[in-house]
Amino acid sequence: EHYTKLGTMRVLPVTCHDCGESHVLDWENVSWLEKEGGTPHPVFGLHQPETAVYGCPECGSEWDDYRRQANVLQTCKTARENGDDFAGWEKTQCGEDFEPDEIEPIETFMELSELYVCIPGTGLADVVRDFLEAEHEAKSGDESAR
Repeated sequence: EHYTKLGTMRVLPVTCHDCGESHVLDWENVSWLEKEGGTPHPVFGLHQPETAVYGCPECGSEWDDYRRQANVLQTCKTARENGDDFAGWEKTQCGEDFEPDEIEPIETFMELSELYVCIPGTGLADVVRDFLEAEHEAKSGDESAR
């Protein structure tokens, strides 16, 4: 973490296909449904991870896995087509404790969470399941998965 802060701390704001606004993907924008009744799952309770979607914080557009991954890829592709060597990754600083003219900052990247993964077969349902499993284990006293 110390070395990351010495660099540019780039983030990737992803462009929404509906409103055209960009934002850094954040877990706070992931939602899923809960059953209204029935027998709770031993780990997930009434939560339904398979219903997980990502919501654009600007317009509320719901992105399924295909749309989320397409938005990430399109953001990078558009940036590259526009001559951006960093494919849309924007620097948030020049480097901790250094003035821009003092040194050439190293490139570091921040906030690359599982929400950015575009590998086939990966999805929000898996991320939500992992989250709910970690929460379940934490309630039992094991906080290592959090």
